[in-house]
Amino acid sequence: EISGAILAMDPLTGRILAEVGGFSYDQSQFNRATQALRQPGSSFKPAVYLTWFDQLNKTPMNIFWDTSPLTVEGTAITNPRSGEPKSEGLISARAALGGSQNVGAFRAAQEAGVDNVIAMAKKLGITTLEQNFDPTFHSHPDISYGASIATGGANIRAIDMAYMNATIANMG
Repeated sequence: EISGAILAMDPLTGRILAEVGGFSYDQSQFNRATQALRQPGSSFKPAVYLTWFDQLNKTPMNIFWDTSPLTVEGTAITNPRSGEPKSEGLISARAALGGSQNVGAFRAAQEAGVDNVIAMAKKLGITTLEQNFDPTFHSHPDISYGASIATGGANIRAIDMAYMNATIANMG
């Protein structure tokens, strides 16, 4: 059977209104909503842009170059769209976030600093995001996050993402 998770939260109070942690408690007591670590993908980008705004005194209307693909250390960062062109040229942070542009998020994380993005994520309610965090709880000091965190390359619980979104919706 396929299992997944869902959380519904009141953003004003943080109260969990509904939670499903898997397909069948009889088959597995593992609660995917509160225990599973998954990569959040683009849903993490608001934390990146909030950090960019905060650290560099930027606004949603500030612009930067969207040059897709952006090559960093031999890896191509591209925007998630089919066809051409893949880049927008000059783009506002608002448009980049609204269009889920990977290049903009990556640049914002680099400029603001990955450690600052992690600190902002903690302020927003993410508890599983630490440099050197290992979900197996074994000592692996080489595990760390880089700018790929901007495109969701991190291990985060669904409940933490719900807290982050509730914090943003509640204006902090």
